[in-house]
Amino acid sequence: MKVKVTPRVLNWLAGTGVGQQVWSLVSADAVAGQVGEDEANVATMILKTRDANQRADGSLWPDLTREEIQELMEWSDYFAHASVDSAKDSNLTGDMDGLADLNAARAQIKRCQEALDKLERIAKWNETH
Repeated sequence: MKVKVTPRVLNWLAGTGVGQQVWSLVSADAVAGQVGEDEANVATMILKTRDANQRADGSLWPDLTREEIQELMEWSDYFAHASVDSAKDSNLTGDMDGLADLNAARAQIKRCQEALDKLERIAKWNETH
């Protein structure tokens, strides 16, 4: 299922440890030797996101599996937690990047949840028809 990923979320993903490790790889085949089994879904999700066509607004719409959407949602949750302290300081410093990061992460979590809910509805419909 296609899920919108904004440039702010993409930049954060690319800057994570796994993201930096995977970003320079050419294909999903190259991932197998570079990351552990636990990180395989994360790595393929990052590669699919990186390779998706960019829209005029800078967003990407990768076609992700249920597991990859769940990984993106989990990573977006990490992003939200990492952004909370910066967002708290935004009022004091006038630097609104922390708040923008937090809002981007929260919006990504919502988009992922909506995609997972839609996949669930499709699966239920397929069972009854």
